[in-house]
Amino acid sequence: MAVGVLLVTHGELGAELLRIASAIMGEPPLPCAAVSVAQDRDPEQAHAELGARLAGLEQGDGVLVLVDLFGATPCNVVRLLPDAHPCALVTGANLPMLLRVFNYPDLDLPGLVEKALGGGRDGVQRISDLEF
Repeated sequence: MAVGVLLVTHGELGAELLRIASAIMGEPPLPCAAVSVAQDRDPEQAHAELGARLAGLEQGDGVLVLVDLFGATPCNVVRLLPDAHPCALVTGANLPMLLRVFNYPDLDLPGLVEKALGGGRDGVQRISDLEF
């Protein structure tokens, strides 16, 4: 079994993050999916799609849900999903975060949450502060 990864974002950001991560690392080591949630999307339709994707990714170890922006429509729709499946929600989805998660596919859900948070934090650098 493995933790699933669900990206829920504005536009095609999640799908692009998955595409680029796959181009860098090859086939994702965890079950993954991306769902786009527009601001004007019917909430019931979004709930149904997210619930189905979540159920499809959940293999007994939970699902890490990465959303792009706290407080925005994708995040709010995820937060309203019933607690039918074990999942953890992390905001600020970005490429370093996803790559870090993919580098540790054997971790449990809490471990992947920590790797996602670390990848997000460590992926933001002010270049003038780095030694070359």
